[in-house]
Amino acid sequence: MRAGKWLRDIERYTELDELLIPKDCVVLLECMSNLVANEMFREDGFHPEVAEKITEGVKNLLSQAKHVVIVTNEIFSDGILYEEESEQYKKERDRSTRNWQRWQKRLWKSCTGSLYGIKEERKHEKLWNSFKAAFAMFSKIPMPMVDWKKENIKYMMCFFPFVGTVIGILTWLAGGILGMHAALEPFFLAVILTVIPVFITGGIHVDGLLDTSDALSSWQERTRRLEILKDSHAGAFAIITACVYFILWLGAWDQLLGNYNGICIMSLGFMMSRCLSGIGVITFPKARTDGTVAEFSRNASEIAVRNVLITMFVILAALMIWVDPILGVLAAVSALLVFWWYHHMALKYFGGTTGDLSGFFLCICEVVMALVLAFGGAFNL
Repeated sequence: MRAGKWLRDIERYTELDELLIPKDCVVLLECMSNLVANEMFREDGFHPEVAEKITEGVKNLLSQAKHVVIVTNEIFSDGILYEEESEQYKKERDRSTRNWQRWQKRLWKSCTGSLYGIKEERKHEKLWNSFKAAFAMFSKIPMPMVDWKKENIKYMMCFFPFVGTVIGILTWLAGGILGMHAALEPFFLAVILTVIPVFITGGIHVDGLLDTSDALSSWQERTRRLEILKDSHAGAFAIITACVYFILWLGAWDQLLGNYNGICIMSLGFMMSRCLSGIGVITFPKARTDGTVAEFSRNASEIAVRNVLITMFVILAALMIWVDPILGVLAAVSALLVFWWYHHMALKYFGGTTGDLSGFFLCICEVVMALVLAFGGAFNL
């Protein structure tokens, strides 16, 4: 019956910790009760404590297989007292079960016993999936297909700043290297630097900037503002905001060209703004329970993601100050001030944050940092 079904029997009664199996296969271990008995009642005598050895055996299977399914039986539920060795067997079987249940990811019940499915998703696989999800969501950079489930977006916000890394590297190459060695007109180079973030992100954050501008300019009550955020049409205030936004970027870049330290700090700023935006997603109240931000926050490992983003922010601030103490402090402080204002504005006018508000903050934070660096460089700070 098993012929041609890609099934293979391995008769292994003991010593699972030494067993080698094909990588990324699916293993059915049948069964835990027999395995405990085999390890305890061996030819060389009675071994009363085998739980740790069995646990190591299961871990060995998990380290090699993609999925491990373990069958166990419902025994010793009759309330009868057995001989000492049988009682010890019961104890070790229970200990073994409890040990490997720590690694289980899913549990199915059947009427005759318990079938435990263990899916060992290695940490690097989870991180890789979160990395792909971050770039697929927040950039136009092609990524391998990712399954949008909770496990795959758990750490997604940790990798959100790395989209800024790509923008920062291209900004540094265009403004810091190309601008120094190529005979390009400053305005033309400023245009290139202005559109780099739009090309990388697809304008996803600019969309939030425009929607939020329309909502804030409406002076409606909170519920109506939230409805405007969801409206796909761009109003007059959104168009005006977009024009002012890109004009400010052009002016800031035109002023920053030739200021190598300022360009380096701004390149880091694209990561810093995303660190703060991610912190807001994780820690701020949510204006809607059914929005994108609320979904990301629910599925994220909040404490871990928050701590990672805060650590990254501190490192980026230190790097900015290392590049130029005065300009670095000005950039980091301006980003924090915009973040504080964003928190106040989001709670006052919307009751919390949304995806559009996060994009709005990111755009405002970056252009403010660029303007501060431009003014700082102009005054030779």
